[in-house]
Amino acid sequence: MNEGDSVFYQINVVKDEFPQIAIEQKKDSLSNKVFYFLGDISDDHGFSKLQFNYRFKKSSVAENQEKSGKLPVTIDPSVTSQSFYHYWSLEPLNVQPEDELEYFFTVWDNDGVKGAKPNKTDVITYRAPSLEEIEEQTEEANKEIKNSLAGAQSDAADLEKEIKSVEQMLTEKKNLDWNDKKKIQDLLNKQKELEEKIRNSINKNLEKNQKENEFNPAEEQMLEKQKQLEELMDEVLDDETRKLMEKIEQLLEENKKNELQKALDEFKFSEKEMSKEMDRMLELFKELELEKKLNETINKLNELAKKQQELAEKTKKEKGKNEQLEKQQEKLKDEFNKAKKNMEDIQKKNKALESPMKLSEQKEKQESVDQKMDNASQKQQKGKNQDAGEQMEDAAEEMQDMADQLQQEIQDSQEERQEEDYNNLRQILENLVQLSFDQENVLNGFKQNRKYSPKYVELRQRQRKIKDETKMVEDSLLALSKRNLEIKSFVNDEVARVNDNLDKSLVQLGERRTNNAVVYQQYAMTGYNNLALMLAESLKKMQEQMKQNKPSKGSCKNPGGQGQGKPQNGKPNPAAIKKMQKELADQMKQLQDGQKKGDGKPSSKDFAEMAAKQAAIRKKMQELDNALRKEGKGGTLGDLKKTQDMMDDLEEDLYNKRLNNQTFKKLNQIEIKLSEHERAQKEQEQDNKRSSNEGKEIDRPIPPSIQKYLEEKRKETELLRTVTPELQPYYQQKVKEYFGR
Repeated sequence: MNEGDSVFYQINVVKDEFPQIAIEQKKDSLSNKVFYFLGDISDDHGFSKLQFNYRFKKSSVAENQEKSGKLPVTIDPSVTSQSFYHYWSLEPLNVQPEDELEYFFTVWDNDGVKGAKPNKTDVITYRAPSLEEIEEQTEEANKEIKNSLAGAQSDAADLEKEIKSVEQMLTEKKNLDWNDKKKIQDLLNKQKELEEKIRNSINKNLEKNQKENEFNPAEEQMLEKQKQLEELMDEVLDDETRKLMEKIEQLLEENKKNELQKALDEFKFSEKEMSKEMDRMLELFKELELEKKLNETINKLNELAKKQQELAEKTKKEKGKNEQLEKQQEKLKDEFNKAKKNMEDIQKKNKALESPMKLSEQKEKQESVDQKMDNASQKQQKGKNQDAGEQMEDAAEEMQDMADQLQQEIQDSQEERQEEDYNNLRQILENLVQLSFDQENVLNGFKQNRKYSPKYVELRQRQRKIKDETKMVEDSLLALSKRNLEIKSFVNDEVARVNDNLDKSLVQLGERRTNNAVVYQQYAMTGYNNLALMLAESLKKMQEQMKQNKPSKGSCKNPGGQGQGKPQNGKPNPAAIKKMQKELADQMKQLQDGQKKGDGKPSSKDFAEMAAKQAAIRKKMQELDNALRKEGKGGTLGDLKKTQDMMDDLEEDLYNKRLNNQTFKKLNQIEIKLSEHERAQKEQEQDNKRSSNEGKEIDRPIPPSIQKYLEEKRKETELLRTVTPELQPYYQQKVKEYFGR
């Protein structure tokens, strides 16, 4: 029999490997309770599941002790090498200061023969910061923010001087050369750097507030003041300045010297106002910092008094020495020493204010408490618990007295300040009304007397006097706004524009250009009327608060009648804004009907009142736009910016005393746009309601830096999937390992 061909086979058994997992943890810049995880998993055949595990190691909350949890992470089981992303928030877990948790990820392969094999990451431990650590971090952040705000204020003042210098240079030259353009461009670059510095301060303040409130929540009143300060900071970086800078850059390219001079003059005014606002922000920030420190210290003293009283009762019941109670007394002594340091810090912060509060140091009481606590410790060591308990009770009573005295001094200071603010605001309003009458008389005087009239010089002197007195009003309003959060930035801006128009009027009068001067005087008159309306409303609200006997540091509410248009959550809504606009439209139509019936044209006061109302409505629309952008919902209700521009156009008509068919056409277009915004909001609310009923979980937005990383990983995975199947398994594995790195 012939021997057949021989065939040899070699079989290699490849062991099923354990799955591999690697993670990278990213912390949220605004929160100590939010974590992002970026990870990679790989296996030779695929996966069955990926899971995130956590467990409390230590907690001050009884229900959290030894509590654990498991959260599934979404993956594609069929892909042998892939990236994943996981977001974890501690907020639902009620994590308290100094709590400790440990966490890790576990991945399982899809071994169907011997059972899925697991592999896990290293265990990571998280410890929540203590209240002391949070306080130290807050103090450090406050110093950084104050230094940044002070630096920004100084930079803005310096930039204003540089703009004046460039303006002077432009008046002396017919044409701009390359060096001149470079100087102006340098000014714009410095402005951008300044805005970046301010933006960093705003972000740092937001980060500080959020991190502090996570573990040490502030009272509702304090949270509201923090929010108001944040809004005021945001208003410093307005779109108008950005547009002005773009306009100057365009005029530089087009080499339009005359228009450039006008734009630079507006830029100088804007920079001057920014410098004042930064000065105001710094002072308000200091006041808020002091108020928070005062509240914390009062709460701490109350807490210490309670603990000391409880320890006194325990000590009296104890017979003989007890080391544990002695240690508790030493701990209370240490905590009181920290409270004393806080009181020293309060005195320093108070003295740094332009208008300090009347706060006593309470040195004698501090020394008395120290002495009684020391006596109590000595009595404990000798086993004289009854005497020790009595000393503790006396110490607790004096600590409570210290807290009560501090609280009373704050209340007295706030009541006194409220009364001062009311009297100052009333005096400012009376001065404004008088200045408005004086300005109207001077304005009429210039209309009746030509430039060669003997009265011309006398009228110019009266105009100079009005200007000087208005500057005093501006300074008084600024000083008042530095201690009162509720006085809005546009109030200071309005009085500054009045002064600016008066300055320009005096320049024109000096050159005997009466017609030009009268135009600026008319602008000033409109400004006086606007301010009078804003401050009259503020004064009325102040008076109501004083009648109710509710002391409040921020008692001047909503200048310009801005109490309307805001729901309880603080964000304006289109329906309320539409209602305000309709009320104004009705008033305008009423005046037009009266004009047709022969009642005469509306008065200057009527126009000023309507313009102020339109300005307040436009401000509401701007607040709504800003709030939506902060929430990442910009554009969801339509083009709000276009509506603001339309309102601004109508406002200008009212300032210029125009009430014609064109004015009402603009009004009609605004009402149509507001109806569109209102309809869009209703549709959005219905969508949100449907989503809520479906029970869908809304994920926190992925930070841009992490989103970029995930996008890069996704592209790599897509490329990996396109590897030709014709490659031998060995080379396919090498490709996977390469992209896995």
